Amino acid sequence: MSDKEKYKPVSCTFMDEVENLATLRKSGRIEKGRIVYRNNGDVITVEDAILTWESRNGAEYLLLEGGLEIRMDYVVSIYEVRANSADK
Repeated sequence: MSDKEKYKPVSCTFMDEVENLATLRKSGRIEKGRIVYRNNGDVITVEDAILTWESRNGAEYLLLEGGLEIRMDYVVSIYEVRANSADK
């Protein structure tokens, strides 16, 4: 997938989960977990820790401890929490 594709906002509920997981990580209550995302038609699974998320250029990105940045609309699941489409 290309970052040039139009960003599809993720649900507020899922973003709340991401923020909660990042907070738990910062407090030392969770470590690395499974993150699944789509990339050029493939489904990729990594084991990493969430640092935070940020908005830039009209899209939101998940930032991982290992340096990987994943556009949030490409995320399938984070730490077994399934992503879903944007709230309508």
